[in-house]
Amino acid sequence: LMGKDSDAFNRWEAGQQLAGLAFDACLSGEDVHGACDAWTASIASIFADPSMDDALLAELLTPPGEIELADRQPRHDPAAVHEARQQLLSRLARRVGASTLAARYATLFARASADLDAAAQARRRLQRRVLDLLAAVEQARAATLAARQYESAPGMTDRLAALGTLARTDESAAAGSLSHYRARYDHNPLALDKWFMLQASLPGEGALARVQRLETDPAFNLKNPNRVQSLLGAFARSNPTGFHRADGAA
Repeated sequence: LMGKDSDAFNRWEAGQQLAGLAFDACLSGEDVHGACDAWTASIASIFADPSMDDALLAELLTPPGEIELADRQPRHDPAAVHEARQQLLSRLARRVGASTLAARYATLFARASADLDAAAQARRRLQRRVLDLLAAVEQARAATLAARQYESAPGMTDRLAALGTLARTDESAAAGSLSHYRARYDHNPLALDKWFMLQASLPGEGALARVQRLETDPAFNLKNPNRVQSLLGAFARSNPTGFHRADGAA
C-alpha cells in the first residue's frame, strides 16, 4: 500500500503503520516479522523513483514522533524510545545510502528559493528530511552542509531547518550560528520565538540546563505568553528525554 496505492493519504497511512512496527522491532531488538527491513526497503525503492512527488516523499521519510511512538508501549522509557527511533532513522539512512542522500540534497540545495508556491515548500520540506537522514549516518558531513545552508539560506524556513540540524548534530559547532541568529533577529519577536523553541526541543538530559539558561535571556519574559510557550511549552510538549529525566530533576 505504501508503495503502490493510488491515494497519497493511504500511502502515508500505510507508511506510518509500517514505521510503527519497525520501531517496535528496534525497541525490542528483534525484527521477528521483518518490519524494519520491509519499511526501509520500501522507502529506499520509493526514494529512487524520479517521478515521486517531493511533498509525499518528505512525509514518507518521516516516521511518527517520539510521543506517538511511546503510546505504543504500556510503559515506556523516554530515553529508550528516543534511542530506538534514532536507530530506525539510521537504518533507513544506511538502506538509502549516504551517497544517494548527499546527491539528492545537493540537487535540492541548488534549487533552493524563497518562493511560497506549493512546489517550493515541498522542496524545502524534503531538503530538511534528507539532511536530517544524512546526519543519522554522517554527522560531520551533515554538520558542514547545515552550516553552509544556514549562511546562504534564501528564507527563514531553510535557515531554521539548517540551524536545527546543526544543533542536533554538533551543538558546539552550532553555538556560533545560534548566537548569530539571536543577534540578527533581536527585534523580530516571531523569529525569536522560533529560536527559543528550537533549543528547548533539543533532546537529552542537557535540555534542562539549556532551558534554565534561556530563562535568563533578556528576551525571555514570563508575562509574554508566546515566549513562555516557545520555551517552557516546547520543552514540556516536545522534549520527552529532557522533560522526563530519569533523575527527576526540574
